[in-house]
Amino acid sequence: MHFFWQDLRYGVRRLGKTPAFTTVALLTLALGMGAATAIFSVVDTVLLKPLPFRDAERLLVIWEKNPSQNRYRMFVAPANFLAWQKQGRALEGMAALQEARVNLTGGPNGHIDPEELKVERVSAGLFPLLGVEARVGRTFRTDEDQPGRANFALLSHSLWQRRFAGDPAIAGKTIRLRDQPYAVIGVLPPAFAVMEPGVDVFIPLGLDPGDARTANARLLTVIARRRGSLDQVRAELDSVGAQMEQAMPALNMGWRPSVFVLGDELVSGVRQALW
Repeated sequence: MHFFWQDLRYGVRRLGKTPAFTTVALLTLALGMGAATAIFSVVDTVLLKPLPFRDAERLLVIWEKNPSQNRYRMFVAPANFLAWQKQGRALEGMAALQEARVNLTGGPNGHIDPEELKVERVSAGLFPLLGVEARVGRTFRTDEDQPGRANFALLSHSLWQRRFAGDPAIAGKTIRLRDQPYAVIGVLPPAFAVMEPGVDVFIPLGLDPGDARTANARLLTVIARRRGSLDQVRAELDSVGAQMEQAMPALNMGWRPSVFVLGDELVSGVRQALW
């Protein structure tokens, strides 16, 4: 211990004789430690912490793929989503999302400064599937997720604070989207997001299987919760995909479901760079 203190005093005296070098060394150490701490904080948040959903390890995202056309991670056709939903025995539940842009043109007290909002149209079952409850009010009911009856809105926490001053009585009031009245039924928890961050408003998908405008379109992102193993889900959905190819060859020739763990899919583009 005596030699340790002796060496320490000697080091301090030497550093004191070269103040410029000492300053640069200390700044370099501080910057290095700060950068390392910041990067670890990002890695911890993005890669290490579980998603803020119920039993997040069982959540999946399902795309469509057509290897013969070199097309992967494509959106899902509504007819295929409905078929998977009916026949997916290895799945506990399934919901669909579709991104959109909508103009906010009116608030509870009438006209407000218009603003283009980032919107997701979602199945009513999405929030129970994720185990997410509204911070204010409630989430969608099944009867509100019907074609022609979908004028209901869930606000993001940030939009509620930013445009409606955190009004605690916002549930039950009306806003105008696309110059149509939408009944606000609730406000979601802070920073809630599934596939895309920064969504301002969630409205019911109101999927109409008979809508000719979307019959041959691939436009949905599908979230599911597995009951069986990942291999069981993939095998089962691949079988359903083969059946859909036979039933609807014009839409599904060469197309199959493509299943990924939701958490892995969300960080796949940044995992290597962050590590």
